[in-house]
Amino acid sequence: MSDTGPWKDELAKGFVQKLAVTLKYCHEIGVSHRDLKCDNILIDQSDHFVLIDFAFSSSSFGGKKSETYCGTPQYMSPEIVSKLPYCPKKADVWALGIITYKLVAGDHPFHGNIRIID
Repeated sequence: MSDTGPWKDELAKGFVQKLAVTLKYCHEIGVSHRDLKCDNILIDQSDHFVLIDFAFSSSSFGGKKSETYCGTPQYMSPEIVSKLPYCPKKADVWALGIITYKLVAGDHPFHGNIRIID
């Protein structure tokens, strides 16, 4: 996805709904992406999209927590930034929220240096 500024509300709403359904499917088959971000979503001229780069993905069933520190800082949930055990599915949903904000507002919700807590 390119940084073209805020999307029109209806376009953003439709896209986020489709992305949420895709993420739900991934989670239902036990896959957590763990690096969900705008750069990992390819969109064609017909508004079809493909979710790419599953390099950090994990198999997650039953709410098992992960301690693997991975992802892109601007999209990481507070638990990951704090290096606490986290639910990968919930971390994906957090990243979906960041993507939603970015689509509607045209920018990331948080700025500045992200300090990783040791």
